[in-house]
Amino acid sequence: IVVPTPTPPITPIEQVPVQASALIELGPIAWWNVVFQSLWGRVLSSNITTRSDGTISYNPRNIISAMWNDTYVVVHISGGIDTDTDDNGVRDPNGGKQVKWSFDVVIPRSYLESGKTFIANPRAGMISEIALMSGSPITASLLDNAAKNSGVQDINQDGGVSYNDLLSQ
Repeated sequence: IVVPTPTPPITPIEQVPVQASALIELGPIAWWNVVFQSLWGRVLSSNITTRSDGTISYNPRNIISAMWNDTYVVVHISGGIDTDTDDNGVRDPNGGKQVKWSFDVVIPRSYLESGKTFIANPRAGMISEIALMSGSPITASLLDNAAKNSGVQDINQDGGVSYNDLLSQ
């Protein structure tokens, strides 16, 4: 007998904020290309480009409306300009260097529903890739265990180590 996994309650769309933000972190990297996708690769929202400070604004209602009942979304990040190539905290006077790689970050639906700012970074991308390639369904437990096994600390200071530590400010 297969017991279905219970799905979390879904927030009514009218309770979801119409504006949210995210920070794409590494450098900072300006002008990333950002695409929100389902776990199966269906594009939910595209043509989003980060600002010069590495942040984006987006409408979570549009993405959630396209997600159906999915619990997670994949944020695909590519391109951009590394504006601090020597990582000294000062923008490069020459404008920086083009980034030629990409990464995917799994974001829980709850981040979109709450309008909470998330941080997408290569470490969250590494954990996401491990989870996506595992062949197992994406769950909080799978992501949390991968984060713990990679040595993530309690970054958000909530008293525990979880995948959310990588997404929090």
